[in-house]
Amino acid sequence: MPMRSIILVIVAIVLAGATALLARSLLSSNGTDQQTAIEKPAESTKVLVAATQLGIGKIIAREDFQWQSWPDERLHDSYLVNGLVNAEEFVGHVVRTAVRAGEPITRAQLVAPGAQGFLAAALTPGMRAVTVPINNISGVAGFIFPGDRVDLIMNHEITDSEGNNRTASETVMENLRILAIDTRTNNAPSEDGTAPSPQVGSTATLEVTPKIAEKITVVTSIGSLTLSLRSLAGDSEDGTLASFAPNDAVKSHTWDADVSHLLPTVDPNKDKNMVHLSRGEEISVLAFPKESGQ
Repeated sequence: MPMRSIILVIVAIVLAGATALLARSLLSSNGTDQQTAIEKPAESTKVLVAATQLGIGKIIAREDFQWQSWPDERLHDSYLVNGLVNAEEFVGHVVRTAVRAGEPITRAQLVAPGAQGFLAAALTPGMRAVTVPINNISGVAGFIFPGDRVDLIMNHEITDSEGNNRTASETVMENLRILAIDTRTNNAPSEDGTAPSPQVGSTATLEVTPKIAEKITVVTSIGSLTLSLRSLAGDSEDGTLASFAPNDAVKSHTWDADVSHLLPTVDPNKDKNMVHLSRGEEISVLAFPKESGQ
């Protein structure tokens, strides 16, 4: 074979090998790029949406909203975008217009505490707002916030039938919703690095019926008031929510003798004649004031 032919064959083999290596390198590079593109998720904008149905007058808690990815082509200027707003700032706002679960929340749908129309938006139709005085003790050390449920306890002095001054407490109202409370939290950490502590205000505003509003006005003139915080789970043993309809019936009371064995017991029927009335299986007790000499 001529030398020229041998050289051409060798050059062809070298070119073929180089072409194969180049093609293999390109295929490997494309495969790596595609894998990287698949593994790297596409970034999307997150907006604040309602985690559940938010009705008019609802006082917002942190669990009522969440961040959710939203298509850029469907973004609206009124949406609250992650990175541009702090979600925590909307805790305690009240819902002005209803928001469906999964629907983006806008500032126009909420009313901030202290803003004009806040209480009017928070009030349930037919209900009233009434304000009561509190302090560090009666306000549960500042750990009661808008949306919580409380019982109202009255502490006062009573003169018994023998002329002795006695002290008693009564649960005069139950299951009242807190609309506003002038408690403030100092966001700056303390010098020792501990978490900030609430600073208790002097008033709490409650949502009540018109009749209970009248009664609370009388209660505040009789004695001092204490708020008793209720569990969000209600009072049922199975953990389901109890009915949140305000109840103005007195559920319980405590005399000073009930907490101190040094004081004489109080007999509320001492000056009464008790009559048991039986009507078949139904037995009722009637009390009549004792007449002089009895």
